[in-house]
Order: sequence, then C-alpha cells, then structure tokens
Amino acid sequence: VRSPALSVRALRQALDHHALDVHYQPIVCLRTGRILGVEALVRWSHATAGPVPASQIVKLAEDSGLIIRLGAFVMDTAVAQMHEWDRITGRADLSLAVNVSAVQVHEGSLLAMLDRVLGDHGFDPRRLELE
Repeated sequence: VRSPALSVRALRQALDHHALDVHYQPIVCLRTGRILGVEALVRWSHATAGPVPASQIVKLAEDSGLIIRLGAFVMDTAVAQMHEWDRITGRADLSLAVNVSAVQVHEGSLLAMLDRVLGDHGFDPRRLELE
C-alpha cells in the first residue's frame, strides 16, 4: 500500500532535487569470489515516508509517465559511477546491470538515451546488461 506522501508530485520533486540515489549490488562469481560487476538499484529515502521500496518507485514512475526520466537518471548515474571506478582502479572489465521498464522499451527512446549516456561517459556497451 502506497503512503499518501508518495505522490507523483513527490517523485517529480525527488527527481528535480536529486533526492534519489543509485546503490550498487556486487555480482560475484561463486566459484572464485571475484567481483564480476554490479547491479544498479534505485533508492529513495522519502522525508516522511522513509525508505521507499524500488517496486513502489517504479510503479509510481510508470503510472505517472516519469519512468523515462527515472530510467535516464539511473542509467546516467550508474554509467558515470562506473566510469569513475574505472578511472580510480584502472580496471575496465566490470559489467553493469541496469533494470529497464517495458514502458521504456515500448516508448521508443531507450536506444537514443543509451547511445547518449554511453557516449557521454565513453562506456563500452558490451559491459552493459539490461534486465
């Protein structure tokens, strides 16, 4: 059940004011223990409702038409972070998994957004996994 505080307006403001975060869950090889990559996960710590489950964020974004903007935010943030980690570690072999909504696929601008984000950060598209 969605809290009354979790409105389209609140999500729009969160996007406007950079109040959403992207967290990274490691993807680990069970045989070797080596980190193979990370999965980018959107998080929102709402001022009054507290932590908002990702499923609620995505549902609200899809229902309100903000999913395209949310998806672009997550993708840009995650690819920029990977670029920074590559620079710091000298390692450019980790994969990045990002969830995309069916709405993003059907809307038709996903490929253009990916081309822009990957190009802006010089990120190898072979390292990107769309889920």
